[in-house]
Amino acid sequence: MKKIICVLLTALLAFSFAACDTGEKLPPSVAFDENSIVLTFAAMSDVHESGTTGTQQDKKFRAALDLINSLYDVDALLFAGDLTDGGTAEHAAIFGSVIEEYYPDGIPVIYALGNHDGYGGNGPDLYPTVYPEFFYSADIDKDSIDSGNRHAVVNGYHFITLEVTDYYGSDGKCHYSEETIEWLRGALSDAAADDPSKPIFFATHAQLYGTVYGSDLPGSGTCWYSDELNGIFAEYPQCVTFAGHVHYPLNDERSISQTGFTSLGTGSVYYMAIDPGYTQTGAGAVTADCKQVSNGLVLEVDANNNVRITRLDFTSGEIIKTPWEISAPGTSGANKNYDSSRTANNAAPSFANGVSVELLSKEQYSTGLCSVAFKITSAVDDDLVHHYYIEVSKDGSVVSSFKTFSDFYLHADPADMSDTTVITLSNLPGNSEFTVTVRAVDSFGLESKSFSFTVNTPGAAN
Repeated sequence: MKKIICVLLTALLAFSFAACDTGEKLPPSVAFDENSIVLTFAAMSDVHESGTTGTQQDKKFRAALDLINSLYDVDALLFAGDLTDGGTAEHAAIFGSVIEEYYPDGIPVIYALGNHDGYGGNGPDLYPTVYPEFFYSADIDKDSIDSGNRHAVVNGYHFITLEVTDYYGSDGKCHYSEETIEWLRGALSDAAADDPSKPIFFATHAQLYGTVYGSDLPGSGTCWYSDELNGIFAEYPQCVTFAGHVHYPLNDERSISQTGFTSLGTGSVYYMAIDPGYTQTGAGAVTADCKQVSNGLVLEVDANNNVRITRLDFTSGEIIKTPWEISAPGTSGANKNYDSSRTANNAAPSFANGVSVELLSKEQYSTGLCSVAFKITSAVDDDLVHHYYIEVSKDGSVVSSFKTFSDFYLHADPADMSDTTVITLSNLPGNSEFTVTVRAVDSFGLESKSFSFTVNTPGAAN
């Protein structure tokens, strides 16, 4: 029945892409053959199963598996870390029981462990004692499982995962032991020798620095990325890497990157994190609505070794935007569709002529400082507007500036983003006139032309 649903889904996708122009620039066709799919697997991270059924984490995990199973017959599940929230045997047992409930006949479950999976004081050798044996049914290196490193083969395709040794590097980076890196080199060499024409799938929890959205997030205490693996994967252009840890949303096109090899963010099942330094995040990395966002991936490989990557919004039950497609290793299009040329080919956002500005509120506090809220017509883009940059000036001098996100991360389809955007100015002196200048910015940093208007704080002449 699921195969029938998948065929219908494919037909609907094809129709929707033909009938609707979302403005997104599609990569060159890699001729993905949907009639010869030989491998299908889901890739997720940051489930944070908390050890009791019925928690928010548990419900979100089940919602993710419900959506995946309604659309696909998957051959395996791949997790890029933080399967559990506290790293205890109890938490791990609940995670395993959920998988067993959804896949009673068993399925390879290939995981990289995350920093939360070590919070209970247990090492990676705990998990094989708690999880069902079928998790490891595809592993070809049984001796490495207890170390947290996995090498499995599913339908003839190699999957490798790696255990981060240190999340708290004094240099602000995550690190792997020399033994772990040496093991990775051997596993990659073996996988490539088996069949160099096939993609190799790799997962670890820490981001590979400078690859996808969020992979350059600075660390403070806990670190978020490592630069120790990039040079290794540069030797294996057929690799497709997955990482979690940062929880960044998959709606942003920077969540896929090809820098000699292909890198993918995995989003987060439990909650979203996003760039610090915006009005919604401040110095942190989470928004007030972060738990409304839950997403992950499903990958399909055809008989020619092309790969189709579908992003899923587990909250809404929708497919996020257009699936990504990457060419088979060794073909002319390999590692070209999502490289740095996307920035050069990108179009800047724009505001429609006659953009409207509606005053929503003015308030003056006992300190004498004021806040002013207003609503503007949202800008449009060939993909999506990521954020707005606002400058507040008085008498020709900039007195403050800040960035505020659009609502892009809440919508699987950019066409559903709000037509208006609310912007609040804070900590302005009263009885004053200010010029507000707004620019829209897309995911790749291109800015719209600015527009300006005047705001009077309470007490000012109108």
